Amino acid sequence: MCTSNWCLGKLEHGEDSRKLKGIHTEGALQADWKYVSIHYKKITKNSISEEMSKKIHQGMQHLANKYGLTDQVRENTPVYIEDMIPFNETRVETQEK
Repeated sequence: MCTSNWCLGKLEHGEDSRKLKGIHTEGALQADWKYVSIHYKKITKNSISEEMSKKIHQGMQHLANKYGLTDQVRENTPVYIEDMIPFNETRVETQEK
């Protein structure tokens, strides 16, 4: 997980020179924090204190501003059942072969 200043700013390639996914939105940073906090609770059997949580959120906001992370929500295009019928028919035909 790359939630630190180092990962946001400098680390672009991982093992075998593979390009890392990176964090480009505030939502991705918040999702990483969510998984870290869940893991912390699972390991320690205690939640992160309110004071620590508040400081971490302030730090995340600072990082978002520093690295220009976007806060735009991606548009989710609806999928209608009528649009799925040809797709499912093709899929069934392919599986039968």
